[in-house]
Amino acid sequence: MQPEAIAEVSASSWPTSRASAITLEGGLEAIGLDLPPERVEALKGFLDLLQRWNRVYNLTAVRDPQEMLVQHLLDALAVIPILGRLVTGDPPAHCGSTADPIRALEGLHVADIGSGAGIPGLVLAIVCPKLHLLSIEPVGKKCAFQQQVASELALAHVTVKQSRAEQVTAPSDWVMCRALTTLAEFIRISAGLMTPATRLAALKGRRSEIDAELRALPAGWQAEVIPVVVPGLAAERHLVVLQST
Repeated sequence: MQPEAIAEVSASSWPTSRASAITLEGGLEAIGLDLPPERVEALKGFLDLLQRWNRVYNLTAVRDPQEMLVQHLLDALAVIPILGRLVTGDPPAHCGSTADPIRALEGLHVADIGSGAGIPGLVLAIVCPKLHLLSIEPVGKKCAFQQQVASELALAHVTVKQSRAEQVTAPSDWVMCRALTTLAEFIRISAGLMTPATRLAALKGRRSEIDAELRALPAGWQAEVIPVVVPGLAAERHLVVLQST
């Protein structure tokens, strides 16, 4: 399938990076992800597809390939070791964690809502081919892109659904979103994807903005705010993990 020209431009709120010379391999090393060569090549394939489709589909306002690497790919990859430690209950990396985050995520059912161009969901699925991903996105052209990625990279464990999140019922171990909405609204629209054990993970920016959202959480929810270091990015990043009490 080839992308068709569409005039709509998707805005991006992510700041620019600080290290123009960083490579995918260097970023993976800094994050602490040791991937087999075929997974690294698949990530490069995803980035190449994103660049080509973005020229006519306007999937993201980020145009520069180096900025795409940092702001999209490394931004998504940086949360994977954190998710792995949360699943296993392993201590943070600075406490001597040696668990394999990829193996920890095997078999999990993850829903990525408002997934856009497939970030972070498709990135997670590329890195962990034994994870089951449901990617939910209401915009047709973005779903078409994701389906093309899944086809070209042979991601048989990925399901792309064109829908609003609140219209989907599919119990998941984790529900994720990236710069989508407030934490309270994230909880509301994820209702059909949750079981009592489901955890929600929101990729967010500045801590000051997160604190305001935490004060508006509905009763019966607890939150953990975890700093995320993205190689080459001169901006605050946090992963907010929510769970019903």
